[in-house]
Amino acid sequence: MSMTIAEELILEGKLEGRQEGRQEGRQEGKLEGKLEGERAILLKLGTQRFGEPGAEIAEQIFAVTDPAKLESIVGDLLQANSWSSLMKDI
Repeated sequence: MSMTIAEELILEGKLEGRQEGRQEGRQEGKLEGKLEGERAILLKLGTQRFGEPGAEIAEQIFAVTDPAKLESIVGDLLQANSWSSLMKDI
């Protein structure tokens, strides 16, 4: 039994929607992975340099949703003398 034009268009739309959904999911997954990686680096190196961060600092770190901003903070680690000074502009 053949499909009508309407059924073909609906099926095509569903397939395109699934593909777009998968692509968006991949992009979100990559972004989340980058965020987790940058946070892990920041927490590891910062803890070695300044000791364990307090709850407020940890909240600030996890509130940053831009991987480039986290990367910038990691880059500032060597110039900072405390968690507070590192995170003052966040």
